Amino acid sequence: MTRRRARTRRAQRSAGGEYSLDVAQQLLEGYGRDPQITDWVDSLEIFVVPLVNPDGNSAFIERSHWFTRKNGRDCDGDGVLDPFEGVDINRNYPFGWSEAGSSARCTSRRFHGPAAGSEPETRAMMQLAERQRFAASISFHTVGTVIFWPYGVPSATHPEPDVAKAIAGALIAGAPEQPNGRRYTQRHGLYPVSGGAHDWLMHAHGTIAFILEGSNHNPPMPVRSEAVVSTRPVWKALLDHVAGGPRISGHVRDEQGRPIAAEVTVAEITLSAGERWTARPRDGRFDRVLHRAGRYTIEASAPGFAVARERVRLGERPATVELVLSRE
Repeated sequence: MTRRRARTRRAQRSAGGEYSLDVAQQLLEGYGRDPQITDWVDSLEIFVVPLVNPDGNSAFIERSHWFTRKNGRDCDGDGVLDPFEGVDINRNYPFGWSEAGSSARCTSRRFHGPAAGSEPETRAMMQLAERQRFAASISFHTVGTVIFWPYGVPSATHPEPDVAKAIAGALIAGAPEQPNGRRYTQRHGLYPVSGGAHDWLMHAHGTIAFILEGSNHNPPMPVRSEAVVSTRPVWKALLDHVAGGPRISGHVRDEQGRPIAAEVTVAEITLSAGERWTARPRDGRFDRVLHRAGRYTIEASAPGFAVARERVRLGERPATVELVLSRE
């Protein structure tokens, strides 16, 4: 089954968690009643992570609104967490770490941490992604009313064609006006970002990963409820695209049927940022979400094996390809 993930990570942006919880609630309550939701749950593995940063969120709610963005790292080791300490988890991922849009100062709101992947929250999410190799992901933040797609690292070259960009536009097309009077827009380069989760997911695993900035930061309940409802079309569109849209999925195995963590590429997509997207080690599974129908060549390669490739005529529905690698 194809995997898709929803999560929220920032400390101060408690409204983001409401979006993730709404995903879970809608799927649970709609299963067996709503045919579309039932199909998603039956055909996909869906992971919902309501909160990535519990320490920062707790400090924001219970202690001080100065606790913004960051986790609970006690930078100076005095046993006391003050509002200016902590690591911005969404600047702590390895890809592009410390390049731009972050700081080496612990007191900075965008402190990237002492090393790439240094924080337990970052490592937990990386380990989850390593195990599952998500096909797509959406991370709920606030407050820009925008959708971002990889790469936010200024030095990184986007895949060509830019599949994530095309899908991002489709996701927000059906969303209504938000409580702040604005509609979701698609933005890139609004500000430099390095060490972000969505960039790392794309670079490490080929996950079509998005950040969705909701309309309100920490609003009263009536506004919060309106924001949650008016954002549903976005994540529903992503689930619908992954479950029923253009996608090539399958497994890579050797001639004895054993899984191979082979590098799997789509020949028609040019990668220029050093990406090496491999099949899942435990079962050889891979998923490549695409933005449109067409003819594609899927290739699998691994040391000691001849390259396997197959031409796929992909329509508006997913296609399955089983690749077998032979010893050279």
